[in-house]
Amino acid sequence: MKINSIAVTALFIGATSLLSASSVYSPNKGVICDKKAGFCSDSYGISLALTKEYLGAKAGHKWSKILSDSSFDSKSFTLSNGLSCNTNKKICKKSKFDDHADAHWTKVLFGSAGGHTSNGGNKHMRLAKADCKQYIAEKFGLKQSTIHTSGGSVHPGNVSVHIRIKSSHPLVEESGTCRVVNGDVSYKPSY
Repeated sequence: MKINSIAVTALFIGATSLLSASSVYSPNKGVICDKKAGFCSDSYGISLALTKEYLGAKAGHKWSKILSDSSFDSKSFTLSNGLSCNTNKKICKKSKFDDHADAHWTKVLFGSAGGHTSNGGNKHMRLAKADCKQYIAEKFGLKQSTIHTSGGSVHPGNVSVHIRIKSSHPLVEESGTCRVVNGDVSYKPSY
């Protein structure tokens, strides 16, 4: 009796794990769905149309209400397995506290446009330069045309870009280094 009980328990635990693992899946290129959380996303964020298509009208109705709240950020989300994706940064991580990209899910959702996850030379430098210009423009209230990039270095998950800012309104003239580490952007002026 004890052996049968252990076997049934092990079978139940195994089935539960399998069910949990399969609740996050990719039904199509560039799409991740989560059966347990009840939504689907593409590279632009949680998608009502994809949710309805792959998870049904009931899930679509639920997310229609959630997405109608203007304070809800559909571009940054965590799935039921802990996977955390940010469509602005074009990166998925095993958890929102993880420092490294989950290469598999980042590639599934964003394809080759996935953010700075490997040593990809010019493509990753080009993406990092665009991310840096956008970040600095938003942070300092500048036009992107006043931010100039030159050179830098690319390493797995880490891109450094040399920055020169020259603006008359507001008056800003400085140089520094912008770093993109696994999708997170930072800027440090040179003094």
